[in-house]
Amino acid sequence: MGIKRCLFSVVFAAAVLGFGSAEAAMVPATDDSGGDTLEQFVRKCKAVDVLQGRSKELSGTAGFKAGLDFGQCVGYITGVLEFHAVVRGADPEAALFCLPARGISISDVIQLVTKYAEEHPEDRHKPINAHLVGILITAFPCREEPASNSDQNRSTEHL
Repeated sequence: MGIKRCLFSVVFAAAVLGFGSAEAAMVPATDDSGGDTLEQFVRKCKAVDVLQGRSKELSGTAGFKAGLDFGQCVGYITGVLEFHAVVRGADPEAALFCLPARGISISDVIQLVTKYAEEHPEDRHKPINAHLVGILITAFPCREEPASNSDQNRSTEHL
């Protein structure tokens, strides 16, 4: 493994705390984590009812708060996806998850996170940073393709 590939792999794994599955990516919550819990994150992502394809009529302080919350949700998801794309651009074999060729929408990711939160109520109090990458790894595993020679190629489509 080249030094560049090793460095990117270590940095990416450390940054996202994911190691192969949603459950493996979980870390214990701490009072000083500084981030949103899974439950808080889902609430922010649903702040403007994007999943239902409609927007609430919000104005004033409530509208500002809903917009800010949703913006934080979108920014966090986009940051994780873009960071993963940068790492993969430097080393395609460093992919932790492989999105479909058509890509994935923010709404799709919100639906995955929401579904995970509904199915795992015991994890709702844990930080989102312990879940998002694991959810993506589970939903979009990289498939090993048959080797045409001694090297294995990975399907690594992204945004």
